[in-house]
Amino acid sequence: MSVVLVALVMACSVGTASQYGPGVMEKVIRNRQSIKSLPIHLPPVDGYIAVYDCAHIGSVWRINNERFLVADCAGDAHTRWWMLWYGIDIEVDYKTAVRWHSVGAGREVTVCKPLFEPPHTLEVFVKS
Repeated sequence: MSVVLVALVMACSVGTASQYGPGVMEKVIRNRQSIKSLPIHLPPVDGYIAVYDCAHIGSVWRINNERFLVADCAGDAHTRWWMLWYGIDIEVDYKTAVRWHSVGAGREVTVCKPLFEPPHTLEVFVKS
């Protein structure tokens, strides 16, 4: 007999969130959908984020116990420098910043990202 386990291992850290301006993340999402780097039907999430590493686009991360889709990244050296210089770990969509009451101020957040993208399964064989 075998049992298949699906595990999602997360790595968490505390950092700072900045935000995109009104409508900017929505425009980025439409652009990424048009070039197929994001699907047309997005997963159910609480908001959208931009991160340093473009390899994470399409991943779902947990931030302060909410689910966020990585929709954008620091695509050029200047943006990566800006994020590092100012200690910005993520940028949230404007609607999230409004909901968090953090527009223009930034916010400390606990960011949890998957160490492995699903589906990763571990098959365990049980002696019967």
